[in-house]
Amino acid sequence: MVEGINLSTDAIVADIGAGTGYFTFRIAEAVPKGRVYAVDVQPEMLEILRKRIERRAITNVTPVLGAED
Repeated sequence: MVEGINLSTDAIVADIGAGTGYFTFRIAEAVPKGRVYAVDVQPEMLEILRKRIERRAITNVTPVLGAED
């Protein structure tokens, strides 16, 4: 699916409803010079995501706490 989007390597992408980062990390690999904003409304999901970012030493993902509205 990520390949089908044809993202440029420096794209800025919002992963809305990122959860634990299933698509976030795949998108991050596709945009090594860009940035992925991983947005979720659940702080618990963002905490899991932060730990995964740290373990993988990912530098182009920013977790964002979203609002339900």
